[in-house]
Amino acid sequence: MQAQQIFFPKAGEVAFETIDLPELGAHQVLVEMISSVISPGTELAWLHAQPNTPKKFPMRIAYCSCSRVIRVGDDVTALKEGQIVAHQSLHASALVLEADRCLPVPEGVRPEEAAASPLIAIALQGIRKSQVTIGESVAVFGLGPIGNLAGQLARICGAIRVVGIDPDPWRCDLALECGFDEARTELLPAGQPNRDEEGYEVVIEASGIPAAVKNAVQAASQFGRVVLLGSTRGSVEEIDVYTLIHKKGLTIIGAHNARRPAVDNMFTVKTMQTDRSISLSLLVQGRIKVLPLISDQVPATETPEAYQRLWARRENLATIALDWTNLPEDFHAVSQGRDNI
Repeated sequence: MQAQQIFFPKAGEVAFETIDLPELGAHQVLVEMISSVISPGTELAWLHAQPNTPKKFPMRIAYCSCSRVIRVGDDVTALKEGQIVAHQSLHASALVLEADRCLPVPEGVRPEEAAASPLIAIALQGIRKSQVTIGESVAVFGLGPIGNLAGQLARICGAIRVVGIDPDPWRCDLALECGFDEARTELLPAGQPNRDEEGYEVVIEASGIPAAVKNAVQAASQFGRVVLLGSTRGSVEEIDVYTLIHKKGLTIIGAHNARRPAVDNMFTVKTMQTDRSISLSLLVQGRIKVLPLISDQVPATETPEAYQRLWARRENLATIALDWTNLPEDFHAVSQGRDNI
């Protein structure tokens, strides 16, 4: 059986490739993709060979997917044909996956929401590492999907005030829609009586912009925690370590998603599988909002254009979901020669 899969032939280029699916193993399932979601921070950075990315092409990357099980291996008992599952995998029309890596999607959760559950899990491990407690103040720098979700999760953990900072006004509006107390394009001017002057007990840096790290450190209160949740794309320069970190008694927390246990949960830090499962529970309970962050949904055949639209930033797009249903019969012939983006 063959399938269509998205890959990056070279920097800035998105295309489809035809892949041969392996034979179904006893502990595996064959799934047909329903929806996958582009993770704009990571995928665009890797596509455009930004700092702290592999820069090795051809490249294949994606991890936000929801599919329907169409066949199960002989020893698979936890899943059945026709079941909707969420999983981490590449953007592809069909895949063979290990059954124990697939999570059943609860009734009431839409496929595009389920597909985005790894984004919630990534934000969740950052919030876990920050150890936000009831009554604390939290500032989030960068209100893309990860920053927005981190702010929502901080509220769930008991933060009494959550403030978002992002240069794009529409992202600030989106944060307010998702439950932030306040969202604005910059810190308030010094000298005005406000929380910015006092500092925030927890500051989440989710933009990945080097200059924002300095802003995050400045915004932290005495004995505050600064969580580096976004993957910083470049070196951070000109931070007065003595004044901004040492003298204030700050704790700087690296929160890369890869720094979590692989198999067993460890204290407050959980495996990705655990956090993905919790993310689905939060969705079905209506305790976190993902749909406002999915700015558009397009047929999978328009995937190269979707990446281009996100990179161009001419539209108010948090992210885009790819619809893999009702694909044309000639999809296998689609787009081997798209323009660079």
